[in-house]
Amino acid sequence: LKVEPTAKGVRLTLDRLSVQRRDFGTPPDRIRLSVRSTKTQPLPGDLVSALAILRPPSPPSLPGGFDFARKAWFERIGAVGFSLGGVTIVERSTAGGWRIWLARLRLDLTQRILDGAGDRIGPVAAALMTGERRAIPETALAAMRDSGLAHLLAISGLHIGLVAGLLFFVVRLGLAAIEPVALRYPIKKIAAGSAILGAFAYLSISGATIPTQRAFLMVSIVMLAVMIDRTAISMRLVAIAAMAVLLLAPESLLSASFQMSFAAVVALVAVYEAATPALARVRQGGGILGSRIGLYRGHAAHNTGCQPRDRTVRRLSL
Repeated sequence: LKVEPTAKGVRLTLDRLSVQRRDFGTPPDRIRLSVRSTKTQPLPGDLVSALAILRPPSPPSLPGGFDFARKAWFERIGAVGFSLGGVTIVERSTAGGWRIWLARLRLDLTQRILDGAGDRIGPVAAALMTGERRAIPETALAAMRDSGLAHLLAISGLHIGLVAGLLFFVVRLGLAAIEPVALRYPIKKIAAGSAILGAFAYLSISGATIPTQRAFLMVSIVMLAVMIDRTAISMRLVAIAAMAVLLLAPESLLSASFQMSFAAVVALVAVYEAATPALARVRQGGGILGSRIGLYRGHAAHNTGCQPRDRTVRRLSL
């Protein structure tokens, strides 16, 4: 199902298991297998064979610690272990559903980044683009943890916001440079739709973790609010994103990523809502902040995208 490059080899997630040992019992739905060396790297969808040592997923290492077994249960992983002597590819498969196709695309992108960017930059670049962090050497990961920068490797609001914001402004700027398009079509709403599509593509190739899902949902709702001329940032937005994430993965409620991610966003939105009256007074007061910076946001918020009939008024509204 999944091939994850690591610093010492690859980690495979396997399903449709067939175990030769008769005393093994019923095979689990899925297992996770670490492989140190392979002559030919398997791809998602391939049929492989291996001699492996398996064990149940690990319980918490200390009372109240992270429960690996609980996480594995929700992922339908019944055993973890490592192979002895690598794996053998029994049959190459070109078929499969969209999940297999997406897994192959992620693996191909990760491998291209690792090969093109080198041993030092490649693993970090792959972690930021495809979400595969296991190829980062332990020394580099320890340095990032000690410096307080390890959280940047988790794809969340910062990364999704940069991608969506860049697409929004680039598409809007490009369409504004084409006069017939800018005068006849709501280019701001078209740019918002393009940002949603770009953010969804980034979500798909980055692994769709809980923080990434939250960030994508919130960015999408913000852009949808732009498209239908509604308030973009509110507590209701946070609640809708949380409900959507919990409908897809109810077990994420007890995870640190869900709690910390939404707690941070709730605090930011609360500060924004509390500061909104003060910002409105600054915009109304004039000056550099009011007329240049604040009024830009105010004009953008009240631009409904309606197209007046008079050509002169159209030019002034741009």
